[in-house]
Amino acid sequence: MTTAYQQAFDAWQSEDFAGVLDHANRALSEGAGDAALIGLLAGTFEKIDLPAAAAEAFELAAQHAGASGFGYLRSAMLAHDRAGDADKAFVAAMRAQKLDRDDPDVIYVMARELDRRGETEMLAFYKNRLTDSDDPRHLDLAKRLIGAENRNPFNLVLFRKLSALDPADHYARFKLLSVAREFCDYETIDAAEYW
Repeated sequence: MTTAYQQAFDAWQSEDFAGVLDHANRALSEGAGDAALIGLLAGTFEKIDLPAAAAEAFELAAQHAGASGFGYLRSAMLAHDRAGDADKAFVAAMRAQKLDRDDPDVIYVMARELDRRGETEMLAFYKNRLTDSDDPRHLDLAKRLIGAENRNPFNLVLFRKLSALDPADHYARFKLLSVAREFCDYETIDAAEYW
């Protein structure tokens, strides 16, 4: 580990982001451009509100990390999303899902973008999986994509979670009861008496 490399990490820990950029630049010029250093640089770009630069750096870190680059690809996807570049976020999500098919954020970006593009066949693979998440954004997308499918058993999970997130959401509670009746989920129907 070069001195500049260690200094970049020390600067990061003390939240001296200008110092991180300076030391990381020196470390890179010394040939110490591994995934960890590039990831540190990407994280610094995020901290100073440069999401597009962060996304590009995270992608470069993922290239250096190879098969263990999921975290960097996921971060690149999220940074592209924050930067407003849905297409690049989608490409990063496609690459990330090859390394981890179960990450809720990756599933969310895949489903959202497949829906936006009208790719209904591929969307079918992701839309029900949104219900595995507890993130309200993911659940809202699931509600939009599968909420009207009365015979979809994933709606039980979805509307349970939405009801728990917002007990005052009468639509979610009504829909949960409706879906529970459809699937003869007597435990949920009985619990509705105490709402």
